[in-house]
Amino acid sequence: APFFLMITLKEELDEYNGNNFYRMDLTYNRARMDPAWFGYNGVSTFSSMAYEKMSNVQSDLGICGNYINSYTYHLQTPIYNMMHSLGYIVDNDENVNVADDYYTELMTHGKFTAYENKYCLPIGFGVGTDVTNWQTDCTNPFTVQSDWFEYATGVSDVFGMMNIDEVRYYNMDEITSGLDTGDIYFTKSGEGEGELTFFLTTQETKHCYLFADSYDFDSIIINKNGNEVTQYTDEPYIYDLGIVTPEDEVTVIISIEESDYGYIDFYPYYVNEEALNKGYEILKAQSLNVDTFEETKITGTISLNNDALFFTSIPYDKGWTVKVDGKEIAEDNYVALNEAYLCFNIPAGSHSVELSFMPQGLLLGAGISALTVIALILAAIIFAKRRKSNVNDPFVYVPVVEETEEENSESDTSDEPVNVEIDIPEEKTEEIEENDVQTEDEISIIEEEIEKINSEETAEE
Repeated sequence: APFFLMITLKEELDEYNGNNFYRMDLTYNRARMDPAWFGYNGVSTFSSMAYEKMSNVQSDLGICGNYINSYTYHLQTPIYNMMHSLGYIVDNDENVNVADDYYTELMTHGKFTAYENKYCLPIGFGVGTDVTNWQTDCTNPFTVQSDWFEYATGVSDVFGMMNIDEVRYYNMDEITSGLDTGDIYFTKSGEGEGELTFFLTTQETKHCYLFADSYDFDSIIINKNGNEVTQYTDEPYIYDLGIVTPEDEVTVIISIEESDYGYIDFYPYYVNEEALNKGYEILKAQSLNVDTFEETKITGTISLNNDALFFTSIPYDKGWTVKVDGKEIAEDNYVALNEAYLCFNIPAGSHSVELSFMPQGLLLGAGISALTVIALILAAIIFAKRRKSNVNDPFVYVPVVEETEEENSESDTSDEPVNVEIDIPEEKTEEIEENDVQTEDEISIIEEEIEKINSEETAEE
């Protein structure tokens, strides 16, 4: 069964990796909860407890998501993968081609094939302090990723735009501007459906990606050398075009049904390998060497040539505590990068680093719960003692006298009243005296009850 094949593959990856921390993800997720289902640390997430700011940033980076509490991983750029410590990709989609320029094939079980990411970084590493200027409110996810990379490494132009050599129109006016930036405005020529076909090329062999988004369509058709794929864009994401040579033919067809005019964010980009490799080596040299990894604690060592910002792909939460060289850092050294990522300032030199997590309010909540339990126990003990030392209602025993038929017939014809004597057992009298509850009021109540019973018996006779 697929489930057990994936579990077996995951166990082999753990052994191959040495059981250190790593993230992995599938090329096709049956659901955004697949990481929980298969038991791996993944990018894909769906949870009411997900961090909304992290969801926002994931969408800005070109991940398929709802911008609130869920997002799904598809094959991404090497920049995104190194940012998020993605160590392995598991291909389980026959329509996906995992290129060997960024990945190395490791093992296969059934339909699951594992690949190692050549540009993986650990869960934390040093980046330039200018990264605090990074902004993500941009419609172009390649710009968002490129800005982070430049701030982090000082290396620019890690992405370049593919050529849009030609556009063919059906019931659409000619696009006169925006083809050089990807910020395109369109107008229909007449009523009915309109169609745009973009022809994309590169001057050199490059690994290319595409991001397309608009309110005016919910899918696009991508064709590469005759292989056609439909990408749904209701939650847009970066699509991996793979390695594209100057001889390859790549077309993208966009159909506009209802709108007469509108805009299209159309960004076909390639990776600049020289800039990628240069920046990766800079980040790799100042990575955290992880010693131990637990669910709520990470320890390791790091060596830095300059003061840096320690970047992690952990969602920011005030429950995290950071210690450098055994001492907790000052509060103003914590940084919530874009209100999403846990980061902190760290000086140049060699350091031990410890990150530990304790949810805010957990100790206070546990203390309040403990005090409440203790209070309930004490109340129960006091109540039990009071109940034992007080007898609120003295027992009155009324003996049941069985009558014979003869006695019963005589009583039916007799008009004389019958008095019934009620004896309180001696032991009960002693118990009342011992508990100091036989007051004058109680005695009078008992006498009244006896008189009442006598009266009722007389009436029945």
